Amino acid sequence: MGTKLKDLFKDSRLIAQYILQRRVQAGFYVVDYDPAYRAHAKHIETFLDGHRPATTLVSVPALASPDIKFEIEAYAALRQEPLRKVDVVVVGAGLSGLKAAWEVQKAGFSCIVAEARGRVGGRTYSVDPLEDGRKVDLGGAWINDTNQSEIYKLVQTLGLELIVQKTDGDVIYEDFDGDLSRTGYGLTPDTLVEANAKEMINFITEDIEQACHELNIHDSKAGAAEELDKMTLLEWAQTKTNSKSALAVVQLWTRAMMGIEPSGVSAFFFLKYMKSGGGPARMRSDLKHGGQHLRFLEGSQSVSLRLADLLHADTVMLNSPVFRIKQSSDGVLVSTARGEILCKDVIVSVQTILYNSITFDPSLPSSKPELAKHGVQSFSFKHVILYSEPWWRKAGLSGAFVSFNRPISTSRDTSNDRNGQYSLTGFANGDLGRRSSKYTKAERTKAILDHIERVFGLYV
Repeated sequence: MGTKLKDLFKDSRLIAQYILQRRVQAGFYVVDYDPAYRAHAKHIETFLDGHRPATTLVSVPALASPDIKFEIEAYAALRQEPLRKVDVVVVGAGLSGLKAAWEVQKAGFSCIVAEARGRVGGRTYSVDPLEDGRKVDLGGAWINDTNQSEIYKLVQTLGLELIVQKTDGDVIYEDFDGDLSRTGYGLTPDTLVEANAKEMINFITEDIEQACHELNIHDSKAGAAEELDKMTLLEWAQTKTNSKSALAVVQLWTRAMMGIEPSGVSAFFFLKYMKSGGGPARMRSDLKHGGQHLRFLEGSQSVSLRLADLLHADTVMLNSPVFRIKQSSDGVLVSTARGEILCKDVIVSVQTILYNSITFDPSLPSSKPELAKHGVQSFSFKHVILYSEPWWRKAGLSGAFVSFNRPISTSRDTSNDRNGQYSLTGFANGDLGRRSSKYTKAERTKAILDHIERVFGLYV
């Protein structure tokens, strides 16, 4: 039975994995195809990843949106499982989905977890690039042991080891004009290219911290909340200051912590998000109580892998995107790419923005699909560079830098000294990451290494 995979998977490597493992037909639709200028070719090569299924290339006058010039459609032959019956189906094998499934089974109920990808972990993804047991995190990596008490408690229950984020040494700042300065960890340089830059950065930082803690996050209509929700964070920040440096710092925050631009999130949502994490100062901090205080010895995906091991055999169905959830007097029928499951209850544990990829019958309350429709997809691009030794420490540097220039906006020392893995991780999130993604891997790698050499070269 052929199952249409278009729009179910966004990761070209994942689709290439399907192509490798199953008989697949792929169609490539190109607007105004010109054999003399084949700009689409590199995207097809990336998508296929060396595999050669049956393919069809179709030249079309236009696609769904005028901005779309190239589209891939793939069909995979998937083995269909017989109808299964359980008490609960969990959609999504990320941290929350697997934890929910574990709680369901501990309570004595049967459960199946349907996961679209070929792995568990969701936004946590730990890889072993050198195949020597030393993991690096390509997804979410940090927690703390104070205001993230639930995940910390789970880590303790699972017996996973944590390591403290290194903060010894100075931080480097790269200004708009490329000038470099170094200062203590968590501090702002005394002198930047813009006049009064430090004062204005401190002003906007303190103002946002205060506004965050004064906000009633439980009532979007209370006080100034309703007005804050009508403007973007950038618009709100511009009512406070016109300092280029201060606004650039706000942009760094949304890119680093949310993967979006300050023009893509409401002021109310940003302040609510910050307050939920203890405030901007705590969210940005790598110190005790900070959002980036602790990392996982075996990588953050180890939480999901350990949870999956605790579930009953055959609980997790990988490569099984859910495309329909239909409720009737007989129960709830969940349709996946690999077959159907009849259950009593469903827990949907995926990003809200993905709700519109599932047909709900009866329909969800209108507010849910509307929220999914207008949600903004974050974009996070992590660049992990492995070294034989932590050379930056010899110069009294922490490995962290902040840049108002591209391609990296922030970096951290993500070494694991206990197993001899030394690395710097650079972040290019939001629009910065989207621009980087348009270049080839070789071009990106050169740009990243050049940027690191430019920033650190003055001091090492």
